[in-house]
Amino acid sequence: MIRMIAVIADDLTGAAEIAGLGWRHGLTAEILQRDQMPSDVELAVFDSDSRNCPAKEAARRVSRIATRIRERKPAWIYKKVDSVLRGNVLVEIQAMQAVMGFERCLLVPANPTAQRIIRNGKYFVQGKPINQTDFRNDPSHPRHSADIKELLGASGDYSVTLRQLKASDLPYGVIVGETTTATDVRHWGQRVNTQTLPAGGADLFAALLQSHGLRSQESRSMVTKTVAGRTLFVSGSMAQSSVSFLHECNTRKWPVLLMPDELFAGRGSARTHQATWSLRIVDALKRHPKVVTGIGKPQRPGRREGLRLGTTLTATIRRVLAKMRVDRVCVEGGATAALLLEQLGWTRLVVDCEFATGVTGVRPQSQKDVLLVLKPGSYAWPDCLCSEATTGR
Repeated sequence: MIRMIAVIADDLTGAAEIAGLGWRHGLTAEILQRDQMPSDVELAVFDSDSRNCPAKEAARRVSRIATRIRERKPAWIYKKVDSVLRGNVLVEIQAMQAVMGFERCLLVPANPTAQRIIRNGKYFVQGKPINQTDFRNDPSHPRHSADIKELLGASGDYSVTLRQLKASDLPYGVIVGETTTATDVRHWGQRVNTQTLPAGGADLFAALLQSHGLRSQESRSMVTKTVAGRTLFVSGSMAQSSVSFLHECNTRKWPVLLMPDELFAGRGSARTHQATWSLRIVDALKRHPKVVTGIGKPQRPGRREGLRLGTTLTATIRRVLAKMRVDRVCVEGGATAALLLEQLGWTRLVVDCEFATGVTGVRPQSQKDVLLVLKPGSYAWPDCLCSEATTGR
C-alpha cells in the first residue's frame, strides 16, 4: 500500500470529485468531515465545509485539519479549491502554508476538460469571460469580474503572481498558472516540488496522480449503463443547469415536488409542513422510480437565509429516508450535501463509483444500502442516472 495522500477541500462536492478521481486511479478513498482522523486508506479527502464561512473561521478549520494531516506524514498533500475561485481561497492556502511550512503555492484552478481556462490574467468559461456567464448570478459568490486577482480578492495581505508557461521562476507566495489546455496542466504539475503546495481543481489533481505513476484502472471505469431502482434527486442550487434540469423533469412528467410556499416563506409550523411534504415525496416514490425535490426558487441573498432553506430541505429528505428505502439520493450543491450529511449523522464516506468526473457515488461506512451521488450545482447529471429504462448497471 502506498503512503496516504491527503487533500483538503472547502466543500463536499469538491471533496467527492477528488475522491472519485483517486478511486478511478486505483486508490482506496474516503471523505472525512472536518478534522477526523483518517482510517488506513490511500487517499483521505477532508471537507472543511468552509467555502461560505467567515475568513477567520475558514482559516481556523483548515489549520486544524492541516495539523491533523501533518501528524500522519502523508506522501503528499493537495489543496482543492473551487475551480472558479469562490470562497476563502487565499485565506485557506495561507493557513495550510503556515502549518505545513511551504514556501510557495502553485495554484492552477482552471479545468480545461470542462472548458474553464485562464488566459492573459482573465478567467473564461466555455469561451466567455466568467462574469458574462451564469456564475455572475451565484447567490453567495457572484463573479462580477473575469480578472484573476479580483476573483481571488488579492490585496496587500497576499503575494499573488500570475505566470505563463514559459516562466522560468516560481517566486514565493501564491503563483497562479495560466492554463488553456490539458498539456498546460501537466506542465504545471511537473513544476511542483517539496517546497511547493499544489492547489487547484480536478484537472491538476489528476495530472499529479499521473506524475506519481498512477493510471486510470479499467476495472473502475465510469458507470455508463442505466441504473435501476428508486432515485431521489435533490436540487439545492439555482444554477442554470439546475433550472434546466427541473424543466426537463417536468417535460418528462417525473414527479417534481418543490418546497411548499409556506416553508420557503417561513410561515406556520415548519415541522408540520415538512411532514406533509415528506409524505408527498414518499407517495411519489412509490408510484414512480425517479422523483425530484428541491428549493425551486431563487433565494434571497445572505448566508443565514441559505442555511435556513437548506436545513429545511435536508430535514425533509431525512424524513423521507426514514419512511422508505431509496436506492440512491442524487444531491447537487456542496452546501446542500453537507447539510444532508449533518441531518443523517454521516461523517465518513467511502467511494463506491463514478458516473462522470465530478459526479461521484459514495456510501457511509455504517450503511451499505444507500448510495449518495454528489455533484456541484454547475455540473449536469449524466444520462445513465436520468434514463427511464430499467436495465442494470
